[in-house]
Amino acid sequence: MRSTSGPSPRWAASASARHPAPPRGCGDWRGSLGASFVDLGSSAQASFAGSYPVACGEREWWVALLDHPTYVHGMFETYFREAGGRFGGQWRNGTAPARTAPFAVLESAPLYDVIRDVNKLSNNVMARQVFLTLATTHAPPPATTAKATAAVHAWLAGHKLRMPELRLDNGSGLSRQERISAGSLARLLRAANASKVRDEFASSLAVAATDGTLQRRFQNGSVAGQGLLKTGTLEGVRAIAGYVLDAAGRRWIVVALVNHPNAGRAQAAIDTLVQWVHANAAGWSPTQLR
Repeated sequence: MRSTSGPSPRWAASASARHPAPPRGCGDWRGSLGASFVDLGSSAQASFAGSYPVACGEREWWVALLDHPTYVHGMFETYFREAGGRFGGQWRNGTAPARTAPFAVLESAPLYDVIRDVNKLSNNVMARQVFLTLATTHAPPPATTAKATAAVHAWLAGHKLRMPELRLDNGSGLSRQERISAGSLARLLRAANASKVRDEFASSLAVAATDGTLQRRFQNGSVAGQGLLKTGTLEGVRAIAGYVLDAAGRRWIVVALVNHPNAGRAQAAIDTLVQWVHANAAGWSPTQLR
């Protein structure tokens, strides 16, 4: 197991595992770990009271163990010191006075690079930042989730995508209040496939058995390399959505959303669905994407 709470060695987290791994399949390995994370301010603790299946091999689980201001302070202090500077101050949350000259400016990476990191690695923090950035396209700063939600609804209305059940909360996916139906998500994927950014969006999705969150899935199926998909995982939730290519290279939309206390056991069924679409969808329906 690997755990970290930031770049500074002063903030090293502690971790412990108590039970040997039983001889079974991989399955919901995160859930079986019985993980507990405690933020202690300038340090953090991680413990694992469950078990880890040997069949899973080596895995990585990246967890932010400190609150955002403390982590940013530690990042700044560490890298500023490595660059030869000295910093002995503290952080203060607030808005700089008007017309204050910045001492440093950081340019964002191109949007397609950002979205690729968000989708392939399922980066919730980055997803929330993209969501908040959308707020500035329709309203002046500060960005809020309410403004971002309004921007999303305005875009959907402009593209005639009706989603009456849609509910947005924090924009990261880590919410029990957010809602969307499988049908609405499929229509959104169809609109993306017909858009000017079709190829850039598709390339941001994890490739079955190749990279991102799907690197270790579909290893033994013919859909390896032929699925462009985004995964979704919460306690009691398993989901997958994206495109699957058939033998002729035609794209098919696949959306599966499972909400149930035993959702962790549904992954095999979801993977079977993806494999079936790749192998059999062309002979089942005439509505494939071209």
